Amino acid sequence: MRLFSVAWLGQYLQWTDLMGATILTVRLQRPVRVQRPSYLAGRYSHPRQELRIFVFLDMARAPASRRTSSHVRYFQLIDGLFREIADPIVYSRGEIRQYVGDEMGVSWPLRRGVNKQRCIRCFLDIRAKLKSRASHYQARYGISARFQGRLPLRQVTTGEVGLVKKERIFSGDAVNTAARIQNTCNAHGVDNLITKGCWTSCSRRGASSAGDAAASR
Repeated sequence: MRLFSVAWLGQYLQWTDLMGATILTVRLQRPVRVQRPSYLAGRYSHPRQELRIFVFLDMARAPASRRTSSHVRYFQLIDGLFREIADPIVYSRGEIRQYVGDEMGVSWPLRRGVNKQRCIRCFLDIRAKLKSRASHYQARYGISARFQGRLPLRQVTTGEVGLVKKERIFSGDAVNTAARIQNTCNAHGVDNLITKGCWTSCSRRGASSAGDAAASR
């Protein structure tokens, strides 16, 4: 006696493939970022503590740009800049976590971020790319586009939240630390600062070659 037919097996495999494709599609329906196998596999379905390096990027002198631009034109400027700096982030294996106005948050697990000094080189590559495109932004928007960067290293609790729209979030004082670094950037007139903990971790991987381009705090 046959327990199942070839036709039944075909339908079963078809529905299994459909369910797998649906689950994958739902997971991919998130804000654009560098997708990692751990992300797709649901590694952060339950909260976990980890050390992470963050780079918070925001456009320098953004308030002046807003006053001289319409809302639509300013939006086009921000969109163009975020697209412009995507390549250095992807090449450094960073994860774009969020966009808030003219600010972008990027992060790396500690080991990946300090390996080859990716977190520092990411900012330096962004700076170099915008410098090479300075004439374009000056001609089109009348500004010299550049970002300020703050690089804290912090222990955070990472996990996914939400039902209708899932999002991975970080719980910790990384944002507060970044805000304090931004105030110090403005006070000293520099476009980047790195916390002592982050600098020490990168130095152990031979970050001295990038040291003359980043200020240590």
